[in-house]
Amino acid sequence: MGLAAEYFGCANWGEYVPRMLEHLARATHASRAYVFENHLGIDGILYTSQRHEFSAPGIESQIGNNQLQSFPIETGFARWCQTLRGGGVVQGCVETLPEGEREILLAQGISSLVVVPVFVAKHWWGFIGFDDCTRRRHWSEVEIQALRAAANVLGASVQSERLSRLEQRMFQMATHDELTGLPNRRALNGYLRLEQARSDRSGSPYCLALFDIDRFKLINDIHGHCAGDHILKQVALALRRSIRQGDWVGRWGGEEFLVVLPATRIEQAYQGIERMRQAVERARPEFAERRFEVTVSAGVAECTAGHDSVDDVLARADAGLYEAKLRGRNRTCVTNAEQAHNLSTAALVQRAIRDGQLHPAYQSIVDLASRTQVAEEALARIVVGTEQVLCAQEFVEIADRLNLLHRIDDILGRRAIARCAVEGDQRPAIKRFINLSGDLLRRPERVAALAQHAAALCPRLGPGRRTRALVLQITEREPLGHAHQLRTTLAPFLDQGFRLAIDDFGGGYSSLGYLAELPISFIKIDRELIAQVRTRPKSRALVASIQYTADSLGITTIAECVEDEPTAQVLGELGVHWAQGYLFAAPTLELEQAG
Repeated sequence: MGLAAEYFGCANWGEYVPRMLEHLARATHASRAYVFENHLGIDGILYTSQRHEFSAPGIESQIGNNQLQSFPIETGFARWCQTLRGGGVVQGCVETLPEGEREILLAQGISSLVVVPVFVAKHWWGFIGFDDCTRRRHWSEVEIQALRAAANVLGASVQSERLSRLEQRMFQMATHDELTGLPNRRALNGYLRLEQARSDRSGSPYCLALFDIDRFKLINDIHGHCAGDHILKQVALALRRSIRQGDWVGRWGGEEFLVVLPATRIEQAYQGIERMRQAVERARPEFAERRFEVTVSAGVAECTAGHDSVDDVLARADAGLYEAKLRGRNRTCVTNAEQAHNLSTAALVQRAIRDGQLHPAYQSIVDLASRTQVAEEALARIVVGTEQVLCAQEFVEIADRLNLLHRIDDILGRRAIARCAVEGDQRPAIKRFINLSGDLLRRPERVAALAQHAAALCPRLGPGRRTRALVLQITEREPLGHAHQLRTTLAPFLDQGFRLAIDDFGGGYSSLGYLAELPISFIKIDRELIAQVRTRPKSRALVASIQYTADSLGITTIAECVEDEPTAQVLGELGVHWAQGYLFAAPTLELEQAG
């Protein structure tokens, strides 16, 4: 117990393993104690490599033996694989072992050995063992049990470190944009809350500016996404180099950048933003032996202390950006509240909610192995007239800034529940995913009202019936509060048998705590990770880590925005369960309410 406590107390278990091996070897009078870790090669063959070793005085160490690195254990020691995978023990005198094994082991001076498997979350990770190089030896049950105990401690520590590393990587991804290195939207929201609080306390104003790269879509369409990524990085660099000390710049989303200017009046802000705009214009980035004339448009707004909220200032800055585009781009515009109301898309969202122009579009989710439909997600669409249909990406950020997402969620949720009530008997196996934003979840009375609507619409539904097909989807891109509080808020749904899914997993606020505290049934992996899974090893490793965590917890994974077959193949190889995207089906608009 003392050894295990010391081991778990070590900040880096990998540094402590040699000490643990020495302790075990001396206690059992073994010549060597060692740890091997398995890994799958690109050829699909299982290899194993020696990671740690202790050798007694006078015994030649094997840690530098190249033959023991990336050794094809599945082909060279197939008997070991079968035994260790099943949790068994490999032991005995080397001279009695099969010829292929005997030759390799005798070359290491081994007379007798004993090896036990190491499991991490029920997966065979590797093995730990003893060698005796001085005599033929029968290993006692006490010695084998000591080795098994060490294997259990090692397996638990590996799992704990994997989860810790995953959480650290996901937290880094949650606060910084991977492409530009700038703070991302979540981090900027934190700065905005701090600046708003400071302004409210001191009574001093601050300013916000929104930059947007002009004609960026044309760059992507004509020159490709690699060129577009390069332009984004160069614009970010120009903005960062030209910003005043004490100001903040970050990537707000897509080709938009947000600048926070603390304790600044609009006149000073305008001058500073113009300087930054001109810095981008002078940059003229080069890609593939071509110079690009890149410009940005900007909107600037000032917060009046004690009067404006962050959403008010953002809406005006966005309206200023819109006006700069209308006036011909490559300029900075300042707007007041009245102009913001007339120019921003907030007016469009408000009209859509008021006039019944908001409708759901249902996109199928398929089983990756069989390619059959297993679920659908209700997506928001604004339908204007007979031809114009706006996707959620075109208005959801503005709706969020105006605190209107809870109303959109309510409308879409009621429609999806009604659809399930009508179609449930015809398609009982289809899961129905309904999005719940942070804006709605911060309003428990709205959540309870929606749950009451579900109970009233389907009075006979309960756990194990059609409500099991309804899945509430909460996003990871913003912190939603403590898991206990969130569970209390969602209780009216959970009590009826609704299930939970985490959306954008891996692309936002680290929600590993939610996996431990909430009855999560589904994880939807972030679309940016999916888009990069074939081209970026780090993204592929993160998806694999998420899948590993989900498998360990019995959670179904769903890949978002799968657009091509090669990506689907890679996801299948990584073990992802379900997938959603235009490769399988486009969203289907529902204009008439079910029932």
